[in-house]
Amino acid sequence: MAPAAPAVDPYQDGLNKLEAKDPGVRRQGIDQLAQLRRPEAAPSILPLLRDEQAPVRAAAANALGLLHSAQAVKPLADLLQKDPDAGVRQSAATSLAYIGDASAVDALTGALSDKDPGVRYSAVRTLGAMRAASAVPALSKLLQDPDVALRRAAAAALAQFRTPAAAAALRPSVADSDAEIRMNAVGAIASSPDPGAAGALLEALKDGDVSVRLKAAQGLASIGISSGVPVALGALSDPQPAIRQRAASTLGLIGDEKTGLPALDKAFKAETDQVTRSVIDFARAQLKSRLGIVEKPAAAPLVMTSTGTASAAGRPATKPKIKPKTKPKAKPAPKKKAPAPPPQAQ
Repeated sequence: MAPAAPAVDPYQDGLNKLEAKDPGVRRQGIDQLAQLRRPEAAPSILPLLRDEQAPVRAAAANALGLLHSAQAVKPLADLLQKDPDAGVRQSAATSLAYIGDASAVDALTGALSDKDPGVRYSAVRTLGAMRAASAVPALSKLLQDPDVALRRAAAAALAQFRTPAAAAALRPSVADSDAEIRMNAVGAIASSPDPGAAGALLEALKDGDVSVRLKAAQGLASIGISSGVPVALGALSDPQPAIRQRAASTLGLIGDEKTGLPALDKAFKAETDQVTRSVIDFARAQLKSRLGIVEKPAAAPLVMTSTGTASAAGRPATKPKIKPKTKPKAKPAPKKKAPAPPPQAQ
């Protein structure tokens, strides 16, 4: 029998593949090391950022991001600014998000004007994830871009900041033609400590899209304003379960006993989607707790038992007490008369 082949160390095997002449094998080695998540592999991968093959450079950039290599920040920033291949630049921008080093913010901000849309989107998302305050003005300019996808990315990125500056930048987007952008803008305004937030949110209650109106109602609810109650009441019957859920959650925050609670009770009885039912039920409990409503436990209904007695449902009926039958006392046997004595002889 031939001896068993020695076990292959996947880490060493990945390192060996980095030296292969075939670019496909080099890329395979990079991916293998990235999957192992061993940071000590980063110094061996770094030189491949200068590989002659673009797919290998992109793979190296992705791997160094997954390994959170601090050593790779400057090389990746250089790659983002100078590499001729758009795919490589995009990989560099994405990897910088994983590392999250602020020293790359300038390179990422510069990439917002890259000629390739994919690179711009990746740079926008990375700056949003990093919440780079210095990038707010550059991101704000993209809110006017004719590319709706890029405007959406910029609005979503700015919404992550939750700062007055980002909220102020997003305020004009409440009037954007795209509902998703308007919703991100409303959400950002609601979550920031902006003293002028209430006015913008009240205006958004008139939006033509129900999702935007609900977002505004929730935002107002978070600062104690109940002006969004009519919006939430109307959305409880929306065809979309997600909208009904959000409407119920909003009423849980700002509903009242006169209209909000009956509406939730009615919606709960009519709801057929189980997930939505659970959301509505939670909203009812939340509203009752907020209003200080304590319900008495309902009395169990009475049911008739086979013996003709009434008992609460779920509780065993008490059996009527029956006196045990007593046996009649036996009559004493009649006493026998003693026989007469024989006559005595005379």
